[in-house]
Amino acid sequence: MPRKIIKSYVPDVYFGTQREEFRVEGTHPWARGHITREAAEKQAAELDAKDKAEAEGRH
Repeated sequence: MPRKIIKSYVPDVYFGTQREEFRVEGTHPWARGHITREAAEKQAAELDAKDKAEAEGRH
């Protein structure tokens, strides 16, 4: 099952505003998010492929 992309807003200290951040479901909660959705989707695809390879290797 593909991992979900979680969108959140985090404080931008430099500009004093909030900015969007995208995280991949199943990564460490303290891991830094991605600035673009495309980068998060790329990480999710890599993690899905890794999970699939591990599952096939175990059986």
